[in-house]
Amino acid sequence: MLAKCVAAGGDDFLVKPYNRVILGAKLDSWRRTAEMHATMRSQRDQIRYHEGRLRHEHEVAKRIFEKVVPQDGLSADNIRFSLSPVSVFNGDMLLASRTPTGSLYAMLGDFTGHGLPAAVGAIPTGDVFYSMTHKGFSLAAIIAETNRKLRAILPIEVFLAACYIELPPAADHIMVWNAGVPDVIIYSGNGQIRHRAASKSIPLGVTDTARLDCRPERYDIKIGDHIFMYSDGVVEAQNPDGELFGDDRLLAVFDSNTSSSKLFEEIEEAIATFVCGEEQMDDTTMLVIEAQPAPVPTLDAIDIDGSGLREAMTWRASVTFEASALRRCDPLPVLMHMVTEIQSLEGYREPLYTVLAELFNNALDHGILGLKSVVKDTTEGFVQYYQQRREKLDSLAQGQIHISFDHTPLSNGGCIKIRVQDSGEGFDYATLHGSLDNNLAHHGRGLGLVRSICRSVTYSGNGNTVDVEFVWNPVSCVVEG
Repeated sequence: MLAKCVAAGGDDFLVKPYNRVILGAKLDSWRRTAEMHATMRSQRDQIRYHEGRLRHEHEVAKRIFEKVVPQDGLSADNIRFSLSPVSVFNGDMLLASRTPTGSLYAMLGDFTGHGLPAAVGAIPTGDVFYSMTHKGFSLAAIIAETNRKLRAILPIEVFLAACYIELPPAADHIMVWNAGVPDVIIYSGNGQIRHRAASKSIPLGVTDTARLDCRPERYDIKIGDHIFMYSDGVVEAQNPDGELFGDDRLLAVFDSNTSSSKLFEEIEEAIATFVCGEEQMDDTTMLVIEAQPAPVPTLDAIDIDGSGLREAMTWRASVTFEASALRRCDPLPVLMHMVTEIQSLEGYREPLYTVLAELFNNALDHGILGLKSVVKDTTEGFVQYYQQRREKLDSLAQGQIHISFDHTPLSNGGCIKIRVQDSGEGFDYATLHGSLDNNLAHHGRGLGLVRSICRSVTYSGNGNTVDVEFVWNPVSCVVEG
């Protein structure tokens, strides 16, 4: 009978004759049990509420994060990537975008830790990367500014191991800056490894920017080569026995590969086979970029309906950079900001930047520093050229570059007259014949590119003054020339 009572759902029972002491003790026990169940129900409801609130906050934060750190640049045809986070927010991040001159900047980063704390630094990192890339800043400047921001806002235990690369429009070399992530592997079309760019700097956010060498290293490549970047989660993937995937297994995939187009899948398959479904403890991120030339920037490629443009105005501006300024700063982003903001020519940023960059760099390299382009006839000479440029610029004691803008409205759009004048000795500009056609050299494209964008290009004096006319037209979006 008692067993049937318990089986029917009874929690306890009393037998006759009743004992008042036992009855009182049982009542106290039943009361405590009822209070415990009430407490558990209340805590369950609180947990459900906070879980729902946390889920909502994560969704909102995720949407904000995706807008601040977009992955649009990773959708290019020559890019493949894989992000396998262990939580909603992860410490790994991938960024990619093109500069106004067509160079491709890419970044793979790995913050310490996991989850939301590790992702906090991703927002300023992404903001610096995209805003400065869009304005045409150098890779070194982006790295320095990112370090400055992370150093200022992150706690001491959080830092960013990162690798930045620059693939220029010609895709004949890449610049790599590696700070704390595994080697960047550069391999040919048949999977043969050409270079391994090892980490040579401390992670970002650890030390003052003045102590950080932000200059990337150059590696020669060929069209069709691939650049493979990955986080340490790849080599630290574990199987059920606790073994790590490791560098040797990763390199074995390269050794057995015969087609670079299949290498990405082969690496993913090798990792999946090795871990056998084991839950991973670290984020796993991979990025592959195929070296392909960037399209030549022209006004024909711009799609502008004119709605975002201000009415054409008459305005003039000029600026002079002395030797001290030429040594320490990159004037191009400043000039671009001034020109695009005054007339609201954001849609013309790419061709405008190309023109300004070519004219300014010619004035600095050949006018002020006295460098000769013929040095760049070979890949070895190209490296030597930029070594000489760095040395001469670091020791520059005198010289100046003056740049002026004179904008006049046209019946539709406007014309910006740009003059770049340097204090150098000049050159024989009458012998110049810059053309983009059939130019396979490491130099000589600049003037032809400027001529293809501008209505006119005129040298004067002893060759240290150049005047160009850049015409913008929001309807036809083509050069008047």
